[in-house]
Amino acid sequence: DIKIYVVKMISYVLYTNDGVYFFLQHQFIIEEIFYQFREDNITLNSGHIIQEFVKYEDIVHIILFTPSVYLLFIIIRDDTVEKSALSFEIVNTIFQEHEYMVDYFLQYNYDRFIEMYLSLLKSKNYIVVRKSLDLLYYILTHYKYFNERFIQSIDNMKLIASFQNNPSEKIQVSAYKIYDLFVKKFDE
Repeated sequence: DIKIYVVKMISYVLYTNDGVYFFLQHQFIIEEIFYQFREDNITLNSGHIIQEFVKYEDIVHIILFTPSVYLLFIIIRDDTVEKSALSFEIVNTIFQEHEYMVDYFLQYNYDRFIEMYLSLLKSKNYIVVRKSLDLLYYILTHYKYFNERFIQSIDNMKLIASFQNNPSEKIQVSAYKIYDLFVKKFDE
C-alpha cells in the first residue's frame, strides 16, 4: 500500500541528518499531516507520521506553537476510540519527553490550553476522562507554573471534587490524587 511507503519514507527522511531541517523549512507539510489526521481513510498513517515527528524537539516546538496541538485535543474529545487513543499517545509523548518545551508552552498559552483541556475532563467518554485525569496529574506534578495556576482556581477544585461521585472507581482514584494536590496546597 502506498500510504505505508509514505510513512516509511518520512521516517527515513527524519532519521537522516537533514530530515528535521527539511520539515522545519516546510512547516506546511507538518500542519497538513495534522489536518489529514482527521480524515478517516488515512488516520493511522498520519498518526504514525506524527508519532515520528514528536521525537524531535524542533518539530515539537512547531506543533506546540501552531493550532496543530489543539487539533490533537479536538480529536481526543470528538473522534473514534482509535483516533482518540493515538492522539493521547502523541500528547503523552510530547508532555513526557519534551518537558522544557512544554513548560514554556504552558506558561504562554495557559488560558487557551486549560480551556481545551477542561473540555476533555467534561467529556461523557469514560476513557477520555480517565486518561485526561491521569495526564493532568502528571502535568500538575511536573510543571510548576501550570500547577500554581490550576490549583489557585476554586472552579478547578470543584470540577475535580465532582469526580468523587463518578461510578468508576478508577476515575475516583485518579481524581482523588489530583484533589490531594489541592489540599496540600491549601494546607501550606
